[in-house]
Parts: sequence; C-alpha cells; structure tokens
Amino acid sequence: MAPNVAYMLLLSCLYAGVYVSYTLFVFRERFTTHTLRRFIVALVFMWALNNAFFYLLNQIFAVHYLVVITLNILLFGGVRFCVQRFYVFRSST
Repeated sequence: MAPNVAYMLLLSCLYAGVYVSYTLFVFRERFTTHTLRRFIVALVFMWALNNAFFYLLNQIFAVHYLVVITLNILLFGGVRFCVQRFYVFRSST
C-alpha cells in the first residue's frame, strides 16, 4: 500500500478511537448528538489539515514520510486536543 494511502487510513481509524476515548475517559462526557456533530466538524477540519500538511512536506518538499508523520503527530496532537477541549466538549452553559 502506498504510504500516503496507508497514512490517511490510519489517521481515519485513529480519529474514531479518539472520539470514544475522549468522550469516555478524558472529558468524561456522555455520548450526545451535539458533541458528535461538533466532533465530525472538527474531524473533517483536522483530517484535511493533517493530510494537507503531510502532502505538502512529503510530496512538495520531498521530506521522508516517517519524518513527516512524526512531525504531524507532534504538531497536531496538541492542536487536536485543544480543539476537542474548547470546541467539541465545551460546556453549553
């Protein structure tokens, strides 16, 4: 499988696990349609941003894909957590 396709599939599976684990263990929220909708919006945005960053560095600047994956995890891990905390699981009050 091509590295680009494998990375996108891995990232997609990871996001499903992130929602479940953030809901149950990190923010200790209930599963609601409201948080699910926000999560999907954040997921699409972060998925596109992750893949655009990967493509830019790997295809345009010819950085090795393992280096790009490492950078992507380090940079976007914190950004993704903040988006989850302050947008997806924020209190409605």
